[in-house]
Amino acid sequence: MRNFFITLGSVILGFVLGTLSAYVCIYVIFILVSLLVDSSVIFVAVFWIFVPGVIAVGIGGVVGSIVLTKYANKRLHRAKNCKG
Repeated sequence: MRNFFITLGSVILGFVLGTLSAYVCIYVIFILVSLLVDSSVIFVAVFWIFVPGVIAVGIGGVVGSIVLTKYANKRLHRAKNCKG
């Protein structure tokens, strides 16, 4: 049961951290693109908020949760071997 909660916590934490980091990177890219392109306010609002958010949740969340889960499982495996 302890392994389940550690894995669940690492998935949630990885999802949050991955989403935030991906959102920051994509947000910066969209700011640079919108500075280069003279566009309307609606276009900028949609692409600054909605599109980067969807991309960040999709990519950053999945990658972050996978990486952190693998790290947590590796730590659990090491801890089990040390107890024996």
